[in-house]
Amino acid sequence: MKKVIGILIILMSLPLLFHSQIKGGVYKGFNEKLLVAASEGKGEVKKTMFEKLYLSDSADVETSDIKAVLRIPSIELEEPIFQGASEFHLKNGVATIEEDTPFSATNISIAGHKMNAYGVLFNRLHELTEGDVMELDVNGKTTTYKVAEQRRVSPDDLSVLEDTEDQTITLITCETYNWTTNEFEERLVVRGEKVGE
Repeated sequence: MKKVIGILIILMSLPLLFHSQIKGGVYKGFNEKLLVAASEGKGEVKKTMFEKLYLSDSADVETSDIKAVLRIPSIELEEPIFQGASEFHLKNGVATIEEDTPFSATNISIAGHKMNAYGVLFNRLHELTEGDVMELDVNGKTTTYKVAEQRRVSPDDLSVLEDTEDQTITLITCETYNWTTNEFEERLVVRGEKVGE
C-alpha cells in the first residue's frame, strides 16, 4: 500500500515539476492551431480544457482578430499579431501597442509577454543579435527587417514608440524582474530596420 501511495504522490507531483515545459508545449500547440486556422480562414478557435488552464484564459479566439504574423527564424518565433495590447491579445500572441497603428507606420511597435516557459512569446527576444532577420507578414505580403539594435529602457521611456525616419519595427517586452516589488524594472527593446525599398 505504501508503494502505491508513493507512486501516486510522484505522479501527482509531475505536473508541478514540469509546469514550465507543459505550459510551453500547450502554448505552442495552441499557437500553431491558431495560425493554421487563420491561414485557412476559419472563424473561431476554441480552447481545450488544458489550453484554458495553462494559458490562464478561457475565451476562444476569433481568427479575424489576427492582423499579421511575426516570424523570427533565429529564435524559432512565429506569433500572431493582434491590434491593441489588451491583456487578452497578449495572452494569445503579440500585439501592436496602439489599437489603431497601421502596418504602414514608420515605426511599428509590438509588445509581447515574457512567459515562464522557454521559447514562448517574447521569452527569447534577448538572444537576438544585430543582423538577425525579422519578417512581418500582412495579408500574405512579407516585409523583412534586420535587427539594428537592442537596448533596455525604463518602463516610462516612451521615446521608443515615436515615429522614425526610416521604416522600422520595434519589439518590446518586460525585463529585469524585481522579486521584492513583484514588478519588472525595465523594458527590453529590439529594433529592426526594413530591408530593401
